[in-house]
Amino acid sequence: MKTLLLLLLLPLVSPLGYAENIVDQVVLDYSGTVVAPPCTISVPSAVVDFGTLPISDFTTSDSATDWKEVKINLTDCTDVSEYDVTVNATPDSENNLFIANEGTAEHLAVQAKMEIPTVMPAYDGITIPIRLALRETISQTAFDFRIRNNGSGAATAGSVKSVITLVYTFK
Repeated sequence: MKTLLLLLLLPLVSPLGYAENIVDQVVLDYSGTVVAPPCTISVPSAVVDFGTLPISDFTTSDSATDWKEVKINLTDCTDVSEYDVTVNATPDSENNLFIANEGTAEHLAVQAKMEIPTVMPAYDGITIPIRLALRETISQTAFDFRIRNNGSGAATAGSVKSVITLVYTFK
């Protein structure tokens, strides 16, 4: 107990003995709010498997697979009237509205869209605003994906791989 008292008194005594060494002080006040997230994304990752596709399906610039839908479930949403979805991906070198194929097949890209209810293309860097009607609740968002020729020539055999990150910002 005596040691604790001595340590507490030292800071009080020390500045008085060295008055010629007074320095300016800065006082920082901290504040903030801790909140629960407004929604929980219950599908944090998904795999879209197009299976094995014949190279003859991708000979022209408008060649593409059928669309495949991915639903992202949102649960426990409270007081959300609007949110944004930002797409992050590597853009295709021939068309930045497509997502680059990082696999070994050449002249192929991934095309993405979201229907909200109008069709919105989804590509690197775009932020898609979602505005809910009064008393409307959200339970999921859906994206559609397809593989397509990127317009730079006939596709070659190989793999198709892309990684797309969706960033949800709830307001």
